[in-house]
Amino acid sequence: MIIRSLKWINAGINNYISNRPLYTLIWLISGIVLFVFWDFLTFQKLYLFHDIGSDTLNASLPKFYHISQYLREYGVPGWSFNQGMGQNIYPFSIGDPFNFILYLFGAPYLVFVIAYVEILKIFLFVPKTVKNVKYFFNIWRHILFLLIIQYHWRFMAKLLN
Repeated sequence: MIIRSLKWINAGINNYISNRPLYTLIWLISGIVLFVFWDFLTFQKLYLFHDIGSDTLNASLPKFYHISQYLREYGVPGWSFNQGMGQNIYPFSIGDPFNFILYLFGAPYLVFVIAYVEILKIFLFVPKTVKNVKYFFNIWRHILFLLIIQYHWRFMAKLLN
């Protein structure tokens, strides 16, 4: 009785996953995001690092803060004397289009929004990931065949030398 019910549950899960791969991936990524980013989502920690990823504190945060203030005070970024001896900050302000979300929230709230922007990036590229995964699983036999041939060619070259 239990085995039949487990088979029925397994068949239902397999049917759901095979018919709705995008929804399955979204649920899976949502669980992983909640697990990994929980402290950042609940503001127990900030998505700024002081160890090996200290560039968020030393480079990115001051740049985001400065450009956010500059946009509010002067408009389109241009020459700023607050960066070095004076520098054109326009090229540095348009690098990542997601940074404009940070600029919208303003300098005081910038540090709280960084984690949410990173999560947004993850979810926006899920459909592309599903397409690539489907493509990969359609060609995995060809890839395996090519890897086997490559291995045999290397083996033959070692024998001949």
